[in-house]
Parts: sequence; C-alpha cells; structure tokens
Amino acid sequence: MGQLIKRFFVDEEQEMTLNKQALRDLTPLYNACDPPFQNQIWARLSDLSQREWLKSWPQESLVKAMIQVEDSATLHLIYKGIDPALQQEILGILAQYLPERYDALRDLLPNIKIQDGVIVESSPLVLSVIQIEVEGLLDACEDEKVPSVEAKVGQVIKRFSGEEQQLFLTAFMTGSQKIELTLTGPDKGGRMAKVYTVISAFLESFPELEPRLKDQVRKMTPHFQAIRDPLTLTKIVNRLPVPIIQMIWQEWSSFETQSTLEKRNIYSRLIQEITSQLDTESASNIQEAVLRL
Repeated sequence: MGQLIKRFFVDEEQEMTLNKQALRDLTPLYNACDPPFQNQIWARLSDLSQREWLKSWPQESLVKAMIQVEDSATLHLIYKGIDPALQQEILGILAQYLPERYDALRDLLPNIKIQDGVIVESSPLVLSVIQIEVEGLLDACEDEKVPSVEAKVGQVIKRFSGEEQQLFLTAFMTGSQKIELTLTGPDKGGRMAKVYTVISAFLESFPELEPRLKDQVRKMTPHFQAIRDPLTLTKIVNRLPVPIIQMIWQEWSSFETQSTLEKRNIYSRLIQEITSQLDTESASNIQEAVLRL
C-alpha cells in the first residue's frame, strides 16, 4: 500500500494502469481517504483501470461513491455499474439533495430519438430522469409550500432535447389529471396556476398546444363565472401564467361574437369585472398579459 500512496500522492502519476492485485490493494486505501483524496485517486487512474476496479465493488460501495464523487465522467461510470433496480432510487436522491451532481450525470446521457411519434432510440436512464422530473413537478404543484414552479420547469426545458420535452409534457399532462384543480378551494387556484405554468412553458416548443389550451379556457369559464366578487376573480386570474391570461382575455373579450345571449352575458360580465380591477396591484400579471397582446 505504501507504494500506491507514493505513486498517487507523492509522485502524482497520471493515467495509471494497475494490475488486479494493485487494484485490490487500492480499495482499502480509497476507503480510508477523505473525499478530496478519493477524487484524486479517480482522476489519476486510466479509464481501463477505472472500469476494472469498479467490477470488484459491492453495490453499497457504488451507491456511496455516487454521493461522494464529484467528477461527472466518473459519476457516469459508477452509475452504469449500479444494479438497475437501484438506479432510479439513486437518481431520485441526487435530484433532491445534490442537483448539481444530478445535472452533471444528466448531461452525459444520450438524447432520446422519436420518429413518427414512436421512440426509436432511448436510454432507460434518460426515461428514468424524465419520470423523476415529472414526479418532482407534480409534487411541487400540489405542495402549497412551493410558491412557484416557473424556475423548475425552465430547468427542465433547458436540460431536455425536443423529443425528451415531448415525453415529459405528455407524462406531466397525464399525471396532472389526478390533481384536484379548483378555483375556489383553500389554495385559491394555486394548484391550477402551477399546473398551467408548467404546460404553457412548452408553447414555444409545441405551438400545437395552443388550441388545446384555448379549449381548456372555454371549459374553465363557467367555474370563473361562479365567482361573484370582482376582486377575488381578478386575484385568481392574476395567478395564472401570462399566456393563459392572454387566452382568457381574448376569449372573454369576444363576448359580442358569442352564439347565445347567455354566453354573451357571462363573457361580458367577466371581462368587465376584470377590467374594473385592472389598475390595482392585484392585476399585475393581467396588465402585463394585456400589454403583450
């Protein structure tokens, strides 16, 4: 072991290729070192020795190394040696507690390829990452302690390719159907605002979403109509993302063209009540949305 210590920490050799006995001797030395020195050991081993060394590691050591190792290439190498049954759990831990390490691992994964709506090339690891992100955002939408999901969905869009975004969005929209979305509940429309913040963030990538969202606005209108106080109505609409507010504004402003008198009256009342509050602080997002039309 003394010779190994000299080679790693005194001579500081690089791209070291060790025989099987030296690799066996290296394991107790590695376990006795603090994380900064462990990282030095990884960095000074050749790729071949890294791969050979990992073959002898028990699963619990691989899992522990995932938490300690900082080098992204080494992280990916270790991850591939972990039992697939544990990979999803490790990803979840990294995503929750070590997001930078999670991002580093994600950056090394191959992109999913989709042709004619069918996945033709993928990595089980990438699919696991997508599912973790979906579950994380669904949880955030339901958690009243999380005020906004805008930054988190922005990270998802930045992290994923177009095909991966498509898979993420489909899974998120399916999962969001299980969330109880109300306008008048204790959360005052908070869950609904967060769900639509996530979905509308993909409008630029998938403009075909717009007709579907406009249809959702029409279906939501009777629920807005049940709110009789103009200020409460304004506050709830104001919580929604700007693209959805714009769709609401355009839909309700079209009251004169509606086919039935009842619908014209509903739309007219709603737009008038929102307009009456437009100069208040409670309508800041609505003001921005209208200005951007």
